[in-house]
Amino acid sequence: MSMDIPAAEAVFAEIRAGKTTALAAARALAEAGVRSYRVDFLTSVMTLFGRDDDHHDIPFPRMSTEPVAQAFSARGIEAALMSMRGPDAQHAAFPAKLMAAGCTQYVVYLNGRRAVYLGRDGDGHMIRMPGAQK
Repeated sequence: MSMDIPAAEAVFAEIRAGKTTALAAARALAEAGVRSYRVDFLTSVMTLFGRDDDHHDIPFPRMSTEPVAQAFSARGIEAALMSMRGPDAQHAAFPAKLMAAGCTQYVVYLNGRRAVYLGRDGDGHMIRMPGAQK
């Protein structure tokens, strides 16, 4: 099954608008045939990867006028993730918080239930999503 690109793009529009939860979005993306996705703050591109190793690039509008911080902070990444929990989460502010923590890109692996956040010099921080195997 190839990706349903319009459905996947609609999920990301809902995420940016704060109209869905992370778990509901993950479910919808998987149903649309998305295996993983990468957001690159330096190139302003999001790449969706399908189950058949197909891929699709989506322009990802820069959500901050500030550049990505030079120093990578795993604590900053954790703080950004914690800010996304609860009903008052500001989804539009999430990318700027990651960039302030020195994250140049991140990859979400839906099947593996992991996300990896990377800095410009190879620093990284991996988190396991709920339900992930250790």
